[in-house]
Amino acid sequence: MRGSRRPCPERNPRHEHHHPRKALSVTALLLRAALLPAGQAQAAGTVQPTGRTPGLYCLANTWNTATVSVKPCNPNDQGQYRNVTGRRISLAFAPAYCFANTWNTPNLATKPCDGADRGQNWAIFNDQISLALA
Repeated sequence: MRGSRRPCPERNPRHEHHHPRKALSVTALLLRAALLPAGQAQAAGTVQPTGRTPGLYCLANTWNTATVSVKPCNPNDQGQYRNVTGRRISLAFAPAYCFANTWNTPNLATKPCDGADRGQNWAIFNDQISLALA
């Protein structure tokens, strides 16, 4: 994909703007990569999936931090349990904290839940999670 990038014709050093679709695409890629073990994350774009092994690696919050990562699933890790309510994904054992995208960046974290934070609104369709307001 390296040769497929085209420069933005509107790009001007004095006029910086954000591309919501680009941010959404980057976020989608990060979410896909986050579901793979660290050794396979770089090969995600080139290797065809051979099947799914649910319950092997889990989306996890490192407890008492904002850090979100993927770890081997562990039933004793409180940061691996989430509640989905409407468009909000919160920690099951700390429901005041939500899964969040820092708007216009590819960064994911756990933050205090805030209904006004666009990066805390998610859409779940089948097995895909995407930003609901992008």
